[in-house]
Amino acid sequence: MTEKEAMRMLGDTTLCTPLGQAAFVGIKAIKEIQQYRAIGTVEECREAMERQK
Repeated sequence: MTEKEAMRMLGDTTLCTPLGQAAFVGIKAIKEIQQYRAIGTVEECREAMERQK
């Protein structure tokens, strides 16, 4: 299952139930992971910082 498929599946759940609230947290976590992946790995960030010095 891809991240987009998971977000679509979780997004179909209503937020007024405990499962819906868990889905909201799951979607938020997936979006955060996507942002971190866009930035790069820790090693890539460190290398970039070293190149800037």
